[in-house]
Amino acid sequence: MSDSNKSLAEIFAENERGARKLTLYNIIIYVVLIVLIIISVFRWKQSEEKVKILYIKEQVLNDSLEIKNIFLDSAYLQLARFRESDSIHKNEMDSLKKLNPKLNKSALDSLLSRQKGGVIYLQYIDSYTTVVDTVFKSLTGAGYKIPAVEKMKRANFNSSVKYFNDEGRLKARAIADFINSKIDRYKKVNIRVIQQSISAAPGLVEVWLGEIDPTAQ
Repeated sequence: MSDSNKSLAEIFAENERGARKLTLYNIIIYVVLIVLIIISVFRWKQSEEKVKILYIKEQVLNDSLEIKNIFLDSAYLQLARFRESDSIHKNEMDSLKKLNPKLNKSALDSLLSRQKGGVIYLQYIDSYTTVVDTVFKSLTGAGYKIPAVEKMKRANFNSSVKYFNDEGRLKARAIADFINSKIDRYKKVNIRVIQQSISAAPGLVEVWLGEIDPTAQ
């Protein structure tokens, strides 16, 4: 009976020790799993932060590129204006040289500075809205002052550059040459220069953009 009881006690003790070991193993496994989960979450957070940082860097880079593009566009526009200004300056030089080949460069420059002092007015008919916009941008980009652009209603006229006194004659010729070389519509059929015998401010030039409609009354 005693031997039997000892055997049962030993078996019970062994079972208890086995249960404790199993519980300990379970606890270790549970702790390891928790540690792995924590590490995974930490790494995921790190990856998320890296993605955010990369996204912010990309946005900053895009903004920087956009700003650079804006500056480049502005530079190209300024360059185009300088080229137009050089072109019209050359036309004016050529006009002056034809009138007096003996003028030296300083005399030509002095005359040109006075020629640009006057203003230009633009008049146009309805069908020339796009043309007048192009002419306006080209001339103002070249440094000319255009204080008014007027749409002429019930008007019937062909395109021309008009001047009213000697101060505007050379400028009118140079402007006509410039328009004929820059505006596609006038490259084949050139715009004319017309003198008007009426009193006007010194250097005043008017650019009339249109074409006669033979069906108009």
